[in-house]
Order: sequence, then C-alpha cells, then structure tokens
Amino acid sequence: MKTHLVWLGVAIAALLFGWQLAMRLGRGDVKPLEIIREVPAPIADVYLEARKLADSFQKAERLDGNNVLAGLAGVRVTVAFDDDARPNVVEREIAEAIEATLKKSGVPVVADAAHALQFMVDGVWDEKKTTLTYTARMGLTENARIQRPTGLKVATVIVWENGFQGFAASAKVGADVAKAAHNLAAAFATAYRAANGK
Repeated sequence: MKTHLVWLGVAIAALLFGWQLAMRLGRGDVKPLEIIREVPAPIADVYLEARKLADSFQKAERLDGNNVLAGLAGVRVTVAFDDDARPNVVEREIAEAIEATLKKSGVPVVADAAHALQFMVDGVWDEKKTTLTYTARMGLTENARIQRPTGLKVATVIVWENGFQGFAASAKVGADVAKAAHNLAAAFATAYRAANGK
C-alpha cells in the first residue's frame, strides 16, 4: 500500500509540473533553447607571433662548437686593449691586420655586420715594467634569445672563443700582440671554413 502511495505522489507531481510548464509556454515565460554556434574570433598578432616563435624555437637546430659558425654571412672586427697593453700597440693597425687575415682566408668582413669578432688583450707589467704578461682572446658575439623564468630575453653572447696567455718584453709587445692577433684570426678562419664546408 505504501508503494502505491509513493507512486501516486510521483504521478501527481509530474502532472503538476507538466501543467505548470504548459501554462508558462502558453504565456511565453519559457524561452526555447538557443543554438550556440562557434564563430571564428580574431587572435591578436602578438599571440600569433609568440606561437610562431615558440614553434621555431622547438624546431631550431642546436648549434655546438663544430657548427656554430655555419651560415655566418660576415663579421665586423673590433679591437680592445686594456691600459697596460695600449701604449705599445696601435689598435687600428691590429684591426686591419685581422681583417686582412680573414679576407685572405675567405671569411667575409662586413663593416656593419651583426656579428662582431672581438680581439681583446689584457696585460700586467712586472715591477720594472720590462715584461708584459698578457692574455689575448678572440670571440665572436651575437644577439641570441635565451629562456628565463620571466620569458624569452635577448642577450649578447659569445658563440666562439679562442685565446692564450703570453709574455712579451717591452720592446716586443706590439709585435707579439700582432702575432697573437694573426694566429687567432687564422684559427677563426679555419673554424669558419670547416663549419661552412670550404
């Protein structure tokens, strides 16, 4: 008997709900379901560019010491000496000698190239200022995108570097630094030719 009463209550509730729904439809209170359509929306260019950058970053070839110079269009030469080395060396002459070595070896030298081939000399004189202990370095710099927790950044990085330490008597500093510049330029040219199949 209890089961019949429960079902009777359910039936009455269904009838009341149906009657109320019919009344609302008759009055226009209930709106029919709307069909939702997808409409293409324009995506801001900044997001599209960010996606392209992320895709290209993932697909980019990883460079190492053997192929970092591949496809290099040209370099510009810069020279920097610290104060101890400067009095005995003319920087412009060293830069021109480096450029001549590079050109002779087939490395394009372009005055406004994005890649700078830097020749740097740091030195310290002994107490009597008769011998200079120096470090000669040559490095190729370029702007690169690097990943940081705050996003992609652009930094100037050294992608190729070579160098050595030496000693020079005060009368021979200019000649020794010029020789170091020539040797490092030749080493760069060899690496450039190897990376570019020449």
